[in-house]
Amino acid sequence: MDNNFLNDALLIRLKEHLTQTSFKTVNELIEFVLEDYLEKNTSKKNSQDVPISDEVNQRLKDLGYL
Repeated sequence: MDNNFLNDALLIRLKEHLTQTSFKTVNELIEFVLEDYLEKNTSKKNSQDVPISDEVNQRLKDLGYL
């Protein structure tokens, strides 16, 4: 996975935070955060979650994950 989709400031923050976690790479941290977010926001079955899921899916497509 290529991190070119992240702005430099965010990548620096992630690298700094990485030292406080058990993750070995920024990619592992990003994958965990995205999976956790999707799990929390797609498990609810109300009308507000549909736009969030669509928005997340579109963002993941834009980032090259889907």
